[in-house]
Amino acid sequence: MVTLPMFFNKYDATAKFSSISSKAGKLAADILQKFTHGRRCMKKLILSALILMTTAPVAHGQENIEYEQIKPSVIAFLTRAAGPSDGCDIFKNIYSKDLTNNQNKKMMLGLCDGDIDFSQPISFSQMSTHHVGGADYVCGIISGRTKLNRKIGARFISFEPYHLILNVKYSRRPIAYTVDDGFLVDDYRMQVKSFNELNDKYCR
Repeated sequence: MVTLPMFFNKYDATAKFSSISSKAGKLAADILQKFTHGRRCMKKLILSALILMTTAPVAHGQENIEYEQIKPSVIAFLTRAAGPSDGCDIFKNIYSKDLTNNQNKKMMLGLCDGDIDFSQPISFSQMSTHHVGGADYVCGIISGRTKLNRKIGARFISFEPYHLILNVKYSRRPIAYTVDDGFLVDDYRMQVKSFNELNDKYCR
């Protein structure tokens, strides 16, 4: 019988946000309507976009790992972890009205250039299976383009045979730097550190 890895709760950098993850969509919509009300609302928007969902659907797969079965779970995970679906269009419109506003430009880039746009073609590469401590892990890269049509990718780690995405690391995450806030930057760095620790242990 395969059990969940013991490190899951300890090393998931986003576990502390699990209580608000289910409210991320509504929160982001409310914040977008109120973004002119000040810095506090803007921070909440950024924080919601940085959330990586800590609960993923657990699906029992066959013991022989099929990479094609893992791909939909990766896509679903990244879709949920993305920023508000309409955030990019809203801030592109706001920025177009005042191209000299650097803060609006940062927000536009953060919401438009930090996630994979799944309406465009995507590809998977470097997928490999690793047997560690009696369990199987699949590591790989998903690549695509952002809503600004720039290349972007993300590394991922999946716990098998459940197709449970443990963590991801984007090639860039501009949403973390849209405001001068040390907490947000530190939180993003903690997420990257968490991924690197898992990658070193289960993907080498």
